[in-house]
Amino acid sequence: MLGTVSIADFLPLTGQPCALLLPDGAALPVQMLSTTEFPRTRMKHAAPDKRTPFVVVFRSLQPSAAGCGNYGITLADGSRLDDVYVERIDGSDPALAYYQMTFN
Repeated sequence: MLGTVSIADFLPLTGQPCALLLPDGAALPVQMLSTTEFPRTRMKHAAPDKRTPFVVVFRSLQPSAAGCGNYGITLADGSRLDDVYVERIDGSDPALAYYQMTFN
């Protein structure tokens, strides 16, 4: 599924709460903050059906020590996306954790 996921799978989640699924089975409540496409970074001769690179940014709704790693997330249609690399990033509220997922 990672090869077919697109920004359209995440747009309905923008501003909505969902869960980041941690390797230990716990679910960290998060809120999607933004989804951003980067059409200028798409390879010039890419096949027409190749997705446009995009980034999804979200924050935890409670303090978290979870760092970078492979996690799961539930999409708006209820499907689960597993083994997505999630990177912890700096955010505006030091009490919460901020993350991003990058799809090329």
